[in-house]
Amino acid sequence: MADYKFDADYGGSWIGGIRIGGFNATYPFATLTATREYIDLSVGILFLKKNYHFPKGEVAGVSIYNSFMPFSGRGVKIRHLKPGWKYATSYIFWNFNHRQVVTKLISLGYKVEAENKPWWAFKSTQK
Repeated sequence: MADYKFDADYGGSWIGGIRIGGFNATYPFATLTATREYIDLSVGILFLKKNYHFPKGEVAGVSIYNSFMPFSGRGVKIRHLKPGWKYATSYIFWNFNHRQVVTKLISLGYKVEAENKPWWAFKSTQK
């Protein structure tokens, strides 16, 4: 079973995990669906499912997110402009093809921000 499907006109859908604030759901309990008009994130199974809908105008940016621990994960960080306490400030979608997800989001017209660098990726400048 493929963990994604994509159509240039429609958009795409990917299976993965997600971090929302302090909550983390592992693969395969999250889905990211993107079109030219919106990004939808869903987490959970069956009747215990929660959906988050972000119209394109409310997506502040997407970027590749690197976990603070080496080899523990990379994902797609989605920042939004939705006000209120019902939404976390950002959502991190974990997927084995995170670069492909970002590339497809670019093709759908989403703003891409710079990739964050984890502490272990910086070289020391001290001599």
